[in-house]
Amino acid sequence: MAEFQEVMKQYYRMCETRTCTSACPLKDEEFDICRTIGSAATDYSAEEVERIVMAWAAEHPEPVYPTWIEYFLTIGLAERCGYGYRLRTEEFNKPIEPDIAKKLGVNPKEET
Repeated sequence: MAEFQEVMKQYYRMCETRTCTSACPLKDEEFDICRTIGSAATDYSAEEVERIVMAWAAEHPEPVYPTWIEYFLTIGLAERCGYGYRLRTEEFNKPIEPDIAKKLGVNPKEET
């Protein structure tokens, strides 16, 4: 069984991409699980919802964005700041957060 926080994170990520269309794995011809999660009206168990959500997450991995150093190299900033000296901190080696990457116009790395 997955951690509750991870299931909810993937649930919200799935909902952001599906926006309650018929393509949503939690929606079928008879039942809209999203609208009944947490109520007694649902025929689906928590385990079933978790299985559906985590299966979707496995098929749709989260995008990975370049690190800050990789980004600075692409825009030519790293050379001007002394890449070999000043930018070798742990923070610059972390991937750019998705919301910041969107604002900067940075695309996710291609899957290899």
